[in-house]
Amino acid sequence: MVGTLAIQEVLERFPEEQTPLVRELLRIIRQQQDIIDQQQRKIERLEEEIRSLKGTQEKSPPPTEPSGLNENRPPSFTWRCSMFRKSCRRSWKRKPCLRSDRERQGLEQQLDAWEITSAEQRRLVTEAALWSGLLRHELYLDTVFISDDAAAFRLLGFFHSLCWVHQERHITRLVPETTRQQRALDQTRDDIWKYYQRLKRYQKSPTPQARSRLEQDFDRLFRQKTGWPALNQALEKIHGKRDQLLLVPDRPEIPLHNNLSENDIRQYVKKRKISAGTRSDAGRRSRDTFLSLKTTCRKLGQSFWQYLQDRIQNLGQIPSLGDLIRRRAAQANNG
Repeated sequence: MVGTLAIQEVLERFPEEQTPLVRELLRIIRQQQDIIDQQQRKIERLEEEIRSLKGTQEKSPPPTEPSGLNENRPPSFTWRCSMFRKSCRRSWKRKPCLRSDRERQGLEQQLDAWEITSAEQRRLVTEAALWSGLLRHELYLDTVFISDDAAAFRLLGFFHSLCWVHQERHITRLVPETTRQQRALDQTRDDIWKYYQRLKRYQKSPTPQARSRLEQDFDRLFRQKTGWPALNQALEKIHGKRDQLLLVPDRPEIPLHNNLSENDIRQYVKKRKISAGTRSDAGRRSRDTFLSLKTTCRKLGQSFWQYLQDRIQNLGQIPSLGDLIRRRAAQANNG
């Protein structure tokens, strides 16, 4: 099996450290499991407090459907918590996809040999095995991943670039108390966005001289002493991510922000805030499918409503989205 063989190959390179490596892996997995258990207990305590405040009528478990739906009332907060908890459980139980039953059986036997019994721990190790298989076959080695520096996006094997817009928020969160601090804050933000514009110009016409000046000015900008300790700490924090923020000089084709991906999930986030998520796996798949189709149609300049009518009425006047994407890519390559 690809994943198991890849893990064994890595471990066999350091036979004298085989046991410590496995123990360290188990320690990290158990630590993550403890965090999940703590969050689950917090949700349980919150539900118990809500039921106690409701009185005797709320002593029973939350209903499977929102009460008062026929009276056009929004779902209760208790029901929202219940649905959120069930959604978390479904996501924790979701298993990574293996190519065959033989591979899954081989991995299960290896996990049993390592005495990894928790379902969450087994899921994490399985994902690590699948990812090591991708690295072993040298897939996605040159892929650049752009994120807001959330821990969930710190993935091994990708070139990791950070969004400049998110990083600048470390500065905007500061609250000045004096006129001098306000001037320092305004000047620093102005310098950062001027530097950002220089990066955009470099992307259009990169040169070795411009790259050298950008690297020197980055250190000068984020290591300056402004006379305001809080601002100095924020600048130093951004400077600590220098390699991720200055990946653009090496790869001028990548964007400086992740606004495109943020806009793609905005509809999903709004719907989640309104309806507190879906109530079944079928509903989740339906929501994800239609939102993906709608976003793809919008990017291709195709009316989503006309696309649905064409498919429902079986008119066949609109090509498949895959063909439209390939046409758009060919047009972009031809200039």
